[in-house]
Amino acid sequence: IKSTSHGPEWKEWRSQLDPDLSVAWKSYLPSIAQAANQISDVAMHEINTQQVKFVDFVSRSAFDMFYTVIYGHSPQTTNSAQANPQDIEFVKSAKTAFDLTGVMMTNPLEKMFQTDTFQKFNVNMDKVMEFGNEKALDYLRQVREEESVLVAEDNVGEEEEGSKCPVQALKNGSNSLLGRLVNK
Repeated sequence: IKSTSHGPEWKEWRSQLDPDLSVAWKSYLPSIAQAANQISDVAMHEINTQQVKFVDFVSRSAFDMFYTVIYGHSPQTTNSAQANPQDIEFVKSAKTAFDLTGVMMTNPLEKMFQTDTFQKFNVNMDKVMEFGNEKALDYLRQVREEESVLVAEDNVGEEEEGSKCPVQALKNGSNSLLGRLVNK
């Protein structure tokens, strides 16, 4: 996947990403607002019943909103009744890796001597990368399948070329960052 690579291929991908984020950011706000609303709906229950510790709820909230920008919908990790265990594991691994990054930045010997801290960081980053790659590939497959269906509909005259219909735009994945990148 280009987003995790290096060199010219990554640079080209990144140059396409930057304009999209700066130009289209307003189009992400409705999805973020919807995710925030879902988070708000369950916050009191999740924290008061101690389903989730507050610090973990905040991490899950950030994940849900970020995920919404990338994929166009929230995984609702803040809702214990609906959360996918794989998504929860990702949030935990990402938080652990992020916390350990700070430790290793203040002590470069951690990496040099391959300490337990460094090993724990690697394990968690590997989980994060694996999850991210799986989600991105699944999303690409979904967009391609939907695109095939739309092409088939176009061929029978059910779809007007260049439609401005917001429902059609959602089907095309253009309400998400990945959808925009796939459709470039």
